[in-house]
Amino acid sequence: MMDSIKDLTQAKEIAEHVCRMISGQMQIQNLHFAEGGVPIEVAARVMGKDATYIRQGIEDGWLPIGTMKPPEVKGGRRNFYISPKLFWEFTGYVWGGD
Repeated sequence: MMDSIKDLTQAKEIAEHVCRMISGQMQIQNLHFAEGGVPIEVAARVMGKDATYIRQGIEDGWLPIGTMKPPEVKGGRRNFYISPKLFWEFTGYVWGGD
């Protein structure tokens, strides 16, 4: 029973995502996205997840909302960019820069 509930929840999330993508093509002309990327902390809050979850998802490629630039030196900082448009397509949240 728990597996079927998980399957239904996942199917609902996928359906919502597909609907946003389809309707988004018509609505995108009316949206205004802020310059720059969505901060990791904002993405985490909107998605109800930890910032580490967001970073790991982008780095591993299973969270298709942005990119990660590897560190230039071993042990250096990774740089993340979350696209406002991709984030909107994935979550329905419009980042306005505030």
